[in-house]
Amino acid sequence: ISLSQMRKFRDAIGIPVGNFRPPQALNGRVVAGCSVERPEWYPYDPQAWASEVQGASEVCMNGRMQSPIDLPACGAPQRRAPLYIRWGQRNVVLKNNGHSVQLDIVGDPGEMTYGSSVYRLLQCHFHVGSEHTIGGKQLDMVAHCVHEQTAGPKGGAVGYSRYGVLAYFFEVSDTESDAFLAQFEDKLPGRPLGGAPGVRNSSAGVGSSSTSTPSGGGNRRLSSVAASISDFAGPVDFSLMHDNKALMEYYTYDGSLTTPPCS
Repeated sequence: ISLSQMRKFRDAIGIPVGNFRPPQALNGRVVAGCSVERPEWYPYDPQAWASEVQGASEVCMNGRMQSPIDLPACGAPQRRAPLYIRWGQRNVVLKNNGHSVQLDIVGDPGEMTYGSSVYRLLQCHFHVGSEHTIGGKQLDMVAHCVHEQTAGPKGGAVGYSRYGVLAYFFEVSDTESDAFLAQFEDKLPGRPLGGAPGVRNSSAGVGSSSTSTPSGGGNRRLSSVAASISDFAGPVDFSLMHDNKALMEYYTYDGSLTTPPCS
């Protein structure tokens, strides 16, 4: 209805203050018509993540090896054995699952090699406001690239999935845009059922998690709503994220998924 339409009805009715009775007390009555929805994941509430949200698990509140953590600010970063990343160009499904924007890998996955362990790339998703902090400092944004282990210690066992998450931190810049994000930043899908300045790479870290649930890490980010899908399908050149260089300076630790079920 337009404002002019409403005014015509108001003028015809002839009661300037409106002809309505205000809401009355329910007095125990139940109103039907709304589906029962679980609480949102964010803002984070440990009790809700333990018992109420989609994918809720007591591990989210009581687990002893939870992610994220506060990473130490290194005075002198350690030069480590290379972390090899072979992601290359991949076709993708670009979606918004209600909690994050996510790039699902389509077809042949890229790989990451850490020591004797090999991981295949499943998806990368984004958090505005990094989850891990460095020396108590939160970075502006982070990409979490989730991999499933295919070879190496504990890798490939039946009924056992182990994941490696490579995190790339971003900091806002007044002048510099990020070449990786520029490939799809204008194709981002909006939040399902609803309705910046450039950034640059800062540093990277690796976390790992394991779970006894069946494989299928591409669906690990649970959602209570259907995802909205962009018409962008790639290809995305993932090498632009890491400049095609083996990483020599990075953090590692044993941790968990940072979303329910936090395993």
